[in-house]
Amino acid sequence: MNGFRIVSSLTLSLTLIAAFPATADQHSANEEIVVTASRYPHHESRTPAHITVINQKDIQDSPVENLPELLAVQAGIHISDINGTGRSHRVDLRGYGETASANVLVLVDGRRVNQADLSGTDWTQIPLARIRRIEIVRGGRGAVLYGDNAVGGVINILTEQGDKERKTVTFKGGSYGHVSAEAGLGDKRENFAYDLSAAGMRVTGHRENSSRESRDVGVSFSWYATDDLSVGLSAGYHWDETGLPGALLESNYAAGLTNKDTTHPDDFAETEDVFITLSPSWRFGSDNELKTDTSFRRREVTSFASGTWGSSAFTPVTDTWAVSPQLVLREPFFGLSNTLTLGADYQTDEMDVLNDSDFGGFLSVATYTLEKKNLGLYLQDTLILNDQWLVSAGYRHDQVDYAFGPGAGLTTDHDAQAWSLGVVYGWAKGSSAYANLSRSFRYPLLDELFSYATNTLDQTLKPQTANEYSVGVRHQFDQGLMVDLSLFQIITEDEIFYNAATFANTNLDGDSLREGITLSMVQKWQDFSVKAGYTWMKTEVRDGAFKGSEIPTVPQHQLSGGASWQLHDDLDVSLQGRYVGSRRYSGDFANTVKDQGSHFVADGRMRYKFKLLTATLDVKNLMNRDYSEYGALSWTGERAWYPSPGRRFFLSASLNF
Repeated sequence: MNGFRIVSSLTLSLTLIAAFPATADQHSANEEIVVTASRYPHHESRTPAHITVINQKDIQDSPVENLPELLAVQAGIHISDINGTGRSHRVDLRGYGETASANVLVLVDGRRVNQADLSGTDWTQIPLARIRRIEIVRGGRGAVLYGDNAVGGVINILTEQGDKERKTVTFKGGSYGHVSAEAGLGDKRENFAYDLSAAGMRVTGHRENSSRESRDVGVSFSWYATDDLSVGLSAGYHWDETGLPGALLESNYAAGLTNKDTTHPDDFAETEDVFITLSPSWRFGSDNELKTDTSFRRREVTSFASGTWGSSAFTPVTDTWAVSPQLVLREPFFGLSNTLTLGADYQTDEMDVLNDSDFGGFLSVATYTLEKKNLGLYLQDTLILNDQWLVSAGYRHDQVDYAFGPGAGLTTDHDAQAWSLGVVYGWAKGSSAYANLSRSFRYPLLDELFSYATNTLDQTLKPQTANEYSVGVRHQFDQGLMVDLSLFQIITEDEIFYNAATFANTNLDGDSLREGITLSMVQKWQDFSVKAGYTWMKTEVRDGAFKGSEIPTVPQHQLSGGASWQLHDDLDVSLQGRYVGSRRYSGDFANTVKDQGSHFVADGRMRYKFKLLTATLDVKNLMNRDYSEYGALSWTGERAWYPSPGRRFFLSASLNF
């Protein structure tokens, strides 16, 4: 699909949509206010990007166990449970496959949570009960405001802040020995708001050595000193321990093993994570704002892995400091409404690593210190020309410095630029079309640059850049129907990937192409709602050794949908399902192995409310499908799978005081 075809498709869509009337008042009531796409509140239809908002009702109506499962039914998002236990997920926007964790930026209340190494994002940090809403901005436009990692898109998880009163307690039990409890308490006074939450969970698991246990605590405080001055403080603690049953090879199945078995009975990972964020904000002038977010995070992981090669006990401790001052100026420009955002992001990551290994009988104990310092300066301007037209442009200059020890110390540095140019045309409140050009980037991760095996630094590895062209249309029809259509093309240069043939992270020696169409719709009536999403994606390496190959783990077709019925004032049911098409196995950049097969999974929920009590029955994998979300090639080239769980039942009881 070239640029002409994209524009032609959008023109046809606009022509068809223009034939349907729209009611402005209805759109005004339904339109969401979002913050992620601009780092300040604004209407979602005024942004040149494909945005999805998941609110609390969406979360409550969804029969899901965790956040990645909630994202899995959104159009244009591919989820892989990469160890099959529900502990580690890969969330992919725009088809980056194996490196999706480094190409999708994840925020919690605007705070970056992507790790500086290959461990990516820990999706278990925030329990569902504490989430107020989720904002998803697809595409590389977010690189101007957020920098590194925002290539495929940005996902911002917004938690409870005490802006409403809540007192909740939930107990849950279910299949595979699942037992969990959650509690939340929040309120808002005249000049003070707070929210507290706690959660704990234990599950035996559907495979040997797949047990998991976790604990979470979260707090948020807001102090409104004056009408113009406020201070926010948030903190959180997470701990979990999980077994790692590993993959099952073709030869394992041939030897009689089943999906419940493991060949790694002793492998495990234990994680402890704590953070604190201070967020003062000052409003001045007509409607200007100056704010600075300052945060600290410490994350410690202890893991043990084994195989035919030997074993390794790996313990990284990472300290992250970040400060992000931002100035928003809302001053007229030649009589036109204008918003100028100026800001900086400075972050340091220091990782101390202890690696105790046994490779074929050769024992070694080594310590390392890996550092990354990142500074980005950005500006973005949004100019409203009239009631219908809006123009937005932005630029970011970014630089990073790395240092690696021990010994004499190894260093390297890079710089990168990001920019975006977008235009929005709106013909009714909540209905608009957009076009956007953007350039984004991602830097190499610490352990992509540094080899623990050889104690060497690869100074030939370059930052990855991507140019994206996207158009889209969003329209609110009468009778509660909302339709979103987006088309995009991304050309990525120097894409960073792991080459299984050389056992090293490297840059592709040719550009890679991604292009696709995402279509979603939501229809709401008084007692019934239905949603559906479809994504078509084409990926291709255009030059070099892998010319003509598809990007591994990216399905060409995805389809998702769901429905919710309010059967009675106190009783509702919901159903959702997702189809994931065939895709290449992880590691198969040469496309030499037959595709991993497609799968379809459906989940259901029934919920009954009686006064303060809400009882919920969830059924996961209703049809008891035998499937694996994630498949890979072993280092010997043998196919391997991480089996997903079968049918499960969960019963929960919640008290809302």
